[in-house]
Amino acid sequence: MFESEQSRAILTVCGAFLLDTDPSKADDQTLSDRCAALFGIQAADLRPLAEVVLRELRTTGAWSAFLESVQQLRATCSDDRLREVIDVLMTISLEDNQYEHSENRMIFALGREWDIHLDDSDGQEQWSVLTDSRTPAGSSWTAVHDLAVLYVALAHRTDRILSADEVEAIRQKLSEWLPESLPGEVSLILEEAIEAYGAGSHDEMLESAFRSVTESVPKHQRKAVLNDLMFVARADNVVLVEERELVARIAAAWAIDVSGID
Repeated sequence: MFESEQSRAILTVCGAFLLDTDPSKADDQTLSDRCAALFGIQAADLRPLAEVVLRELRTTGAWSAFLESVQQLRATCSDDRLREVIDVLMTISLEDNQYEHSENRMIFALGREWDIHLDDSDGQEQWSVLTDSRTPAGSSWTAVHDLAVLYVALAHRTDRILSADEVEAIRQKLSEWLPESLPGEVSLILEEAIEAYGAGSHDEMLESAFRSVTESVPKHQRKAVLNDLMFVARADNVVLVEERELVARIAAAWAIDVSGID
């Protein structure tokens, strides 16, 4: 059976990622198929080790094994090798043409732990709006502010009320887009977005925010935005017709089937 300390550690990281983000994908065939190229071997040759690793993760606990393997790879691998592992995780994440918050958080956590800057990789854009290259020099307004305005507009314009539950729901969803941010940073962004929305034309703010989010959010992450909007809409336990209509209009503009929105 093909095995080395590094191959076991890489399979442990990738296997734990599968178990955490999408357990339905966590099987030895998927794991070996996605990781074989890292070692220059056939997937069939890697499959026995993948089976052993997944069994151990399920029986002994994935999190502790994951953390140990992350540290081991940091100590023994080059930055290029670590980036290759992250590329595999991105490939796994995007197989369903979506990039979920849980996948985003875990990949950013790895990048932070390994001190790897998550820039564009194989054409797949990593989006961190706190370091958004589209933000004009000298401006503190970022794409995440526009995302916040979009959420605020949904919550407010439909019934002209922005409840405490809706504000908390927006804060929660913004935090998921910003896995490396402190709670105070997210709160400040939300406060600035609410202030800007309240000071301007609501229709113009919504239109401007929508254009910015469309430009900033990669296609594979837009469904997550729509799911967030529905989460905010449900925060006050009543989803209004106007809220559904706004989500439907945005989904249509992005060519996303609204029936698949949670």
